[in-house]
Amino acid sequence: MDKRQLNLLLVADNEQDYITTQNLLTKTNAWSAHLERVSSQIALEKVQTGQYDVCLFNVHWHNREVWQKITTIPIILLTESEADEQKLKDGVIDCLVKSQLTAPLLERAIRCAELSGANQKLRQEFSQFQEKIQNLGTPAKQYQLLFDLSIYGMELLDEDGRVVRCNSAYQNMLGRNYDAIIGQPTLAFATEKSQKSFGKKMATLPTHGQIEGEVELVCQDGTTVAVWKQLRAIYETETSEVSKTSEVLQHKIFKGSVSYSRDISERISAIKQLSILARALEQHPYAVVVTDELGDIQYVNFKFTELTGYSYEEVIEQNLRNFNSESLTQEYKELWETVSQGVEWRRDIRSLKKDGTEYWESFTMTPLLNYKGNITNFVVVKEDITAYKEAEADAFQSQHRVGNLMTGYISDLTAANEALQREIAERKRIELELRQSRVRLKAQYKGIPVPTYSWQIAKEGIVLVDYNDAAEKASQGRIIEFLGHTNSDVFKGSAQILADFERCATEKTIVKREAPYRLITTGDTRYWVTTYNYVPPNLIIVHIEDITEHRQIETNLRQKHSQLGEIAKKHASELAKTSEALLQEISKRKHFDEDMATLQTDLQQQLAKVAELTHELDKSKRSWKQEFSERQRVEEVLRHTENMLRASQEQIQELVKEQMIELAKVNEQLREEITLREKEEQELRESRARLKAQYKGSPTPTYAWQRVSKDFVLVDYNDAAETANKGRMVDLMGRTAGEVFKDRPQVLADFGTCFTQQKNVRRESPYQLVMTQENKYYITTYNFVSPNLVIVYIEDITRYKQFEDALQRGEEQIELVCHFSPQFTVIFANGAYCWYFNQDYEKLMGKFIPFVHVDDLDEVEIHLAALGQTQPLGVMECRVIRPDGTLRRQRWLNRAIFDKQGNLIEIRSSLQDIGNGKNEQIEE
Repeated sequence: MDKRQLNLLLVADNEQDYITTQNLLTKTNAWSAHLERVSSQIALEKVQTGQYDVCLFNVHWHNREVWQKITTIPIILLTESEADEQKLKDGVIDCLVKSQLTAPLLERAIRCAELSGANQKLRQEFSQFQEKIQNLGTPAKQYQLLFDLSIYGMELLDEDGRVVRCNSAYQNMLGRNYDAIIGQPTLAFATEKSQKSFGKKMATLPTHGQIEGEVELVCQDGTTVAVWKQLRAIYETETSEVSKTSEVLQHKIFKGSVSYSRDISERISAIKQLSILARALEQHPYAVVVTDELGDIQYVNFKFTELTGYSYEEVIEQNLRNFNSESLTQEYKELWETVSQGVEWRRDIRSLKKDGTEYWESFTMTPLLNYKGNITNFVVVKEDITAYKEAEADAFQSQHRVGNLMTGYISDLTAANEALQREIAERKRIELELRQSRVRLKAQYKGIPVPTYSWQIAKEGIVLVDYNDAAEKASQGRIIEFLGHTNSDVFKGSAQILADFERCATEKTIVKREAPYRLITTGDTRYWVTTYNYVPPNLIIVHIEDITEHRQIETNLRQKHSQLGEIAKKHASELAKTSEALLQEISKRKHFDEDMATLQTDLQQQLAKVAELTHELDKSKRSWKQEFSERQRVEEVLRHTENMLRASQEQIQELVKEQMIELAKVNEQLREEITLREKEEQELRESRARLKAQYKGSPTPTYAWQRVSKDFVLVDYNDAAETANKGRMVDLMGRTAGEVFKDRPQVLADFGTCFTQQKNVRRESPYQLVMTQENKYYITTYNFVSPNLVIVYIEDITRYKQFEDALQRGEEQIELVCHFSPQFTVIFANGAYCWYFNQDYEKLMGKFIPFVHVDDLDEVEIHLAALGQTQPLGVMECRVIRPDGTLRRQRWLNRAIFDKQGNLIEIRSSLQDIGNGKNEQIEE
């Protein structure tokens, strides 16, 4: 919705004043302000143009003759120092000190100036209206104008009660147009009940000349509205002459009537609400006393008279100190020092009844503040706690006796308590050791040098749930990508691995396999010994031993062994050839022995060659032996390496088995702990959800503020707070209290007190909503929640304060009206009278002085009969019986109505419940 445009004139000679004022106006949300600055020399000329709503005058005091000439618009004076009364006398609406000026202060001052200007304009319009009426000329035209402009619904009726003319106020009251009303009976738009009750009265209008009563009208949209309708008869005087006596007689002929209708719906509703509050206060189970600011008693309820024995007349207008006990008199100074500061005073004291009986009472005195924070009244609540005090004394004596009886058992209980404490200490020690052991086992599991993986058997498959540091290192940190995945997803291309998982899970045994494997995470090919170990109830622990280097050493040894065999075969072949050559030479020696002599020289040469060959053969033998010895040494190293590998593997397997047993225990404990933690977590979630729902659904607006640095930040609110602020709470989220309440130091002080003293702070005061600018009356409670939260609860008591103010203004304003015939039978009763006695109007008609107590009936009858023309007014008090059987005292103001002949026509009575507390239950 667009903001209302407001034109402001600033009379100032300094440009900086204009900038400061403009900045303050931009912070207001009430209207869109247009500010224009002029000098004091042309201020009067500008004002006379009539285009400005408010004038802000920023000049020195010696220039007051300038603003004294401005009379057409309201003026707000901006001064350098505190304003004095003389400025206000000079026609200034308000005086603001520039050094203390804030946006809210400026906004309030402009609002007051607007209201003042509006009032001045209304006065001018009213004066013009009066001049128009005086200039109308004839009284008929004046009456016609008053008829049309009356704020009450007015009708002009003919002698049959049909509407001849009605004004716009009556049309608006019914929600019908003029043509729909004209020609209809005046009760055509009333409810059936009102038609019956008021129709009887209308039959008496020609004789009585005036009737009035409550009528319930039905509007065009079907809603009903209660009005107080008054009809005044219109007569036409007719004269006639008696022939014998020549006497002129005048006769009044009934020609119609004028009807006045006043909307009393809100008044009836207020009467009902005030009556409920009055009855609640009167029937309160505790004695209640209301005093003025000086302590003079203004009201006491029935419980007070019952408790103390003092009657209403004995205490009313008396000071409270006159009825205090001796113990309270001694503390009277402390009491008044406390309540005078606006703080409640509460104490258990000894007191005396009227007959001198001593009793104990809980005495509470609470100050009542008006919207300005000033004390207007005090409320004293007394509760008889004599029985409680006596019971407390008896309990103390009984406790003393029981204490003596229990002395004999104290030693046994002390010993048992010490034993329990020792047991608890031992359990705590064991729990600490278990926690430390768990930490160690967890560290051991994480620190196992062999990559280890924990797989859990679940409905969707076998899921990877944990791994140790070696596994993370082996996968170069990528193993986390497979956490929570099933084995079928991870090893979907490795049927043998899936088969090993399935065998381990179904047979619940250890499965071990040695095979090459290509890493999924890095793509490297490694040779692994994989062990699948089933751990009840649903875990498979997989250990992977990387033997790639051992397999490489073994392959290298086999290759070396093969090379040595080839070398041995090669040397054996050469030796065979040499042997064959020797055999051939020996054969030749045998065949040519006879030729040895002749061929000795050749033989020696041949022998020399043989010697050389033998030398080479020996050399070859030594080389072969050396090669053979090297081969044996290599085979010995290989056997030793294999033995070392086998021993290392057996040692690793033993270590793995031991740690598997420990891990199984740890896993069992972890599963139990996880189950417990899951249960606690679920309970916490449910509790948090319940608390969240309770917090959000609480009918009391609640706000959560978190301490940040030296301020408080709004971090949460409930649905009631959202509703109370018209859905605009999201605009305040994340803002600080210092920003939101910068012009409300008391709110910020309460925040600080609650947080620093870590206690609840409760304050009842008027309040203007930040988001909607509505004026409310709240009870605000600040609750500290460790470590850094302040929870604010706001209870709206605006309606109750309004009722309380209305009640303080006087419940005597609830007026009951009843008219009696000369025979003292009811001929009329207003709506308040019917409601007070819970009776239908028709049932009351014709009754003889109803509801008066039988003991007071003769006195009432005598009083009414004593009314005459010389003394038509009379006041009396009597007791009446309410529908709930309670006895109430009323004050009657009676007036007798006589005709011109002096005959009694009726008695009009106005009744008031004087609320003197003299109520008692009537026994049937």
